[in-house]
Amino acid sequence: LVGDTAVITIDTGNLGSSARPLDVVVNSLAVDSDGGDAYLTSPDGLSIGVGSKGIDLDGGDLVLSANGPVTQTRAISAGSIDISGSSITLTNTGNRFDDATLTSTGDASLFDSLNLTVDGASVSGTLTLSDAHNIGQSGAIDADSLVVTTNSGNITLNNTGNDFANATITASGDAFIYDSADLNVA
Repeated sequence: LVGDTAVITIDTGNLGSSARPLDVVVNSLAVDSDGGDAYLTSPDGLSIGVGSKGIDLDGGDLVLSANGPVTQTRAISAGSIDISGSSITLTNTGNRFDDATLTSTGDASLFDSLNLTVDGASVSGTLTLSDAHNIGQSGAIDADSLVVTTNSGNITLNNTGNDFANATITASGDAFIYDSADLNVA
């Protein structure tokens, strides 16, 4: 799929597969699905959002691998997301997903309006997580620095595989973090 923008609608089934993701060479992308998963790859970076549309998978999962930055102008609604890119900035306040996996050779920022579970993160720079509710994890976080904020919930990042040098934590509730190495907390 090649062009400046692409709006993809899936009535049934998945878009691509884990073995054969759809290659998208676009600047801006929107996807609408009735519960199917979307497997996408881009040789460059891309922005999520075309006009008033973002990515709405109605509970389906989003797997996106880009060789450049991944940004957004519109919200993502999915069961889980697995995003990789040179940098990731997904901070739209309308984002809704249960689980997230992030891989970035630079910084990564993520906002979720629901309870967020980090399935894993490997970020060479700063990982910034913000959520309207609780933030937890099921997999390890490896980042140079970690910044976590929740507006009305708890932060529980206590995986024994966590590795970050610096952490800044802001929670309206309780906060629990574990780091496998020396940690500076601000």
